Amino acid sequence: MKYQAFIFTLVIVVWTACKSVQTVAPSASYSSYVHTPPISEVFIPIEISIPELEGMLNKQLQGVLYEDSDFSDDLLLKIEKVEPIRLRMNGDAIEYTVPIKLWTKAGYEFKQFGLSLKDVYEGDCSLRISFSTKIELNPFWELRPTTTLLSYEWIEKPTITKGHITIPIGFVADKLIKTQEKVITQSIDEQIKSQIPMRRYMEQAWTAMHQPIQFYDDPVTWLKITPKKILITPLTGTATSLKAFVKIEAITETKVGKKPTVVQTNLPNVSYTNDHSGAFIITVLNGVDYEDASVVAAKYLKGETFSSPSGKKKVTVDSIRLFGKGEQLVIETHVSGALKGAIYFTGIPTYDSLRQVIYLKNLDYELQTKNVLAKSAGWLLKSILLKRMKEVMVYDIKSDMIAIRQSLDEALQSYALTPQVKISAKIQQMYPKTIFLTPESMSFVLFISGDMQVRVNGLDQ
Repeated sequence: MKYQAFIFTLVIVVWTACKSVQTVAPSASYSSYVHTPPISEVFIPIEISIPELEGMLNKQLQGVLYEDSDFSDDLLLKIEKVEPIRLRMNGDAIEYTVPIKLWTKAGYEFKQFGLSLKDVYEGDCSLRISFSTKIELNPFWELRPTTTLLSYEWIEKPTITKGHITIPIGFVADKLIKTQEKVITQSIDEQIKSQIPMRRYMEQAWTAMHQPIQFYDDPVTWLKITPKKILITPLTGTATSLKAFVKIEAITETKVGKKPTVVQTNLPNVSYTNDHSGAFIITVLNGVDYEDASVVAAKYLKGETFSSPSGKKKVTVDSIRLFGKGEQLVIETHVSGALKGAIYFTGIPTYDSLRQVIYLKNLDYELQTKNVLAKSAGWLLKSILLKRMKEVMVYDIKSDMIAIRQSLDEALQSYALTPQVKISAKIQQMYPKTIFLTPESMSFVLFISGDMQVRVNGLDQ
C-alpha cells in the first residue's frame, strides 16, 4: 500500500508540475488588400541648343533658298544665302539675321496713248534680313513656326541690268521685298518644320517608355512604365537655348518573373501646363515569409528557458509558428516544462523609420491566452518572455532596401531605351508605406520616389 501511495503521489506531483495550458488558437484571417500602382510623373526636358540649331540651319540651308521659275506673272526670283545665319533669343522668339543675295527677272509693259512698250530687266542685290520666329506646337505635336520680317540692310545696293547699262533701283527693290515678304517668311517656316520633326521625337520617346526595364536579377524583377497622359509647358528661351518640359503621367509597377507584356498606346494630342514639378514614384511589393520569419525567431528563442520570479517554475520554448489575423501577426509559441502547450502573442507589424525595421506594435499575450494564464500560470505573465519576444520579433529590412535602391540606381542611371532615347532617374526616398498580411507572408509596399527624365537626342539626325 505504501508503494502504491508513493506512485500516486509522484503522478500528482508530475501532473501539477507539468500542467497543460488549454488555450484556443486564434482563427487565421487576412486582409483583402488590393495594391493599386501609383501615378508617376516622368519629365522629358526639351532643350534645343541655339548654337546647335544655328549650326544645323547653316548646314541645311546652303546655296539657293528659294527659286521661282514660273515667268507667267512676269517675275522670276531666286534667293541665295551668302553668309552664315546668326541666331539669338528674345523672350520666347528666335531672332536671326540671314545674309542673302536676290536675283530677279521682271517683265515690264507700258501702255499709254495707244502705245505699248514691253521689255525684260534683270536685277540683283545682297542684303541682311532680320527675322523673328515664334515657335508653337499644334495639337498633333508638329511645330507651328510664325516668322515675321523685322528689318533689312543692304550689303550691295540693288541694280537692274539692260544690255551694258546698270541702273540703281533701290526704291523698286524695297517695294519688291515688301511684296515678297510673305513668300520669304513662309519659306523659312516650312524649312523649320521639315528640319525639326518634333512629332517623330515624341513618338520615339512615347513608344520607348512602354518597354520594361529589368533592374533586379534574383529574383528577376522588371520596372514597367505605362504612360497615360502627356502635357507640355510653353516654350521659353534663354541666351543659349530654347526650352520646354514635357510631363508624362504614367503608371509605374514592378513585376517579378518573365518580362511583362507590352500594350502599346498611341501618342496623345498636345495638352499644355505651366507646372513642371512632380515626382517619379515606384512601388515594389516585398515581404517576409512566415516560414523564414519563424526560423529567425526560433534561432533566438528555441531552447531558451524562462523562470518564475521564485525560480521554482520554468518553461522552455520548443517551437514558433507565425500566421495572420486581420492586421495582427500571431506568434504561436509551443512551450514545455512547468507549462506545456501553445501560448499566443499578437502585434501589429509597423515600420520604424529611424531604425529601418519592422516591429510588432502593441505586442502582448493574445487576450484569451492572457485570461487562461492569469487563472493557471500567472507567474508566466510576470516573466521576461514577453520582453524577449519584443526584442526578437524585429525584422531589419535596411539591407533589402539598400539592395533594391542600388539595383534601381544602376539600372536607371542612364538606360538607353533606344539609341536616341535615354532614361535617367535619381532615387530620393524609400520606405515601406503599407504593411499587410497574406496567407504566406508579412508583406509591405516599398514606396520609392525621386526624379526621372527622358532625353531625346539627335536633333540633327
